[in-house]
Amino acid sequence: MNKVLSSGLWAEIERLAKRSKVRRAAVAYVSSDEHVEFGKGDILIVDASDRAISSGETSAIVLARALKRGATIYSYPGLHAKMFVFDDWAVIGSANVSQSSAHNLIEAGVVSNDSKIVAATHDLLQKLQRQAQVVDRVFLQRIKEMPVHRTSGRARRDRKPPSLKPSHNRSWLVSLWPVNDREEAEYGQVFEVGKARAREKMLAPSHKLDMYAFTGDSAFRRKARIGDWVIWSWREERQKNPTEVNRHTRIVRRQNKGGRTWFFVEYTANYKMDTLSWQEFQKLWKRAGMSRKLGKWSNQLIPDAKVEVISALWNAS
Repeated sequence: MNKVLSSGLWAEIERLAKRSKVRRAAVAYVSSDEHVEFGKGDILIVDASDRAISSGETSAIVLARALKRGATIYSYPGLHAKMFVFDDWAVIGSANVSQSSAHNLIEAGVVSNDSKIVAATHDLLQKLQRQAQVVDRVFLQRIKEMPVHRTSGRARRDRKPPSLKPSHNRSWLVSLWPVNDREEAEYGQVFEVGKARAREKMLAPSHKLDMYAFTGDSAFRRKARIGDWVIWSWREERQKNPTEVNRHTRIVRRQNKGGRTWFFVEYTANYKMDTLSWQEFQKLWKRAGMSRKLGKWSNQLIPDAKVEVISALWNAS
């Protein structure tokens, strides 16, 4: 679902923030926690530069309360983005986290639970986080002691902001089959070692984490990267053809070990609702106008132009 909101934007942000388990945001200025309280496990990236603090656009007191509640805060001078990820939802728009934004200004934003939009927003937040400075207690104490002189108008920027290119995450169709006893034992060892780092890249704690191993020289094994999306066709043991097909699966970690490439993937909370039988998926594939033949051992990259077509047909099925 995608919707554009204006007058109801802050009511929707508040609703999503309260019900989500993890809140992540990159918002230029934060001077209020009336509608969104960042706390334990949350990530907030904000412009907490001397200019933003001294002008009152960002409040050191509000940041201090969020830090005390357990949020991790970063400062990114020159940040002008306003985007939130609330578990399976993303909000991208014009709103700073302030009283004036909530009560006096005309704001607008896109609210979406489209998996690709949520993932792309999450990926951009992680890029900003890696380049930002952690707001620790020393940083916080310094900005709390700064005098605040509220100003109007736009301050001159003294540096050119860096370019952050959105990730181009591809989509794949890949076949899976049950592992043997030796692979099952190896699976457990690799999963235990890598699951903590894989969960750091997941979009929401409610998602399911799984892992699959690949050998041989396939395009998927060579080229699939973190952030790519995968449609899996799965066959039960002794079955000739796949028995079900799952979508909305995102790669969060890949690891080479023991002659195999292991892909850690996350499933959305409602992935079972989107499962199709092999026969249903064959029909959908044809309706999408796919030129490549769909085989029971298919491992192929889905053209970008067809990804949204397949998604729309799947939503309607």
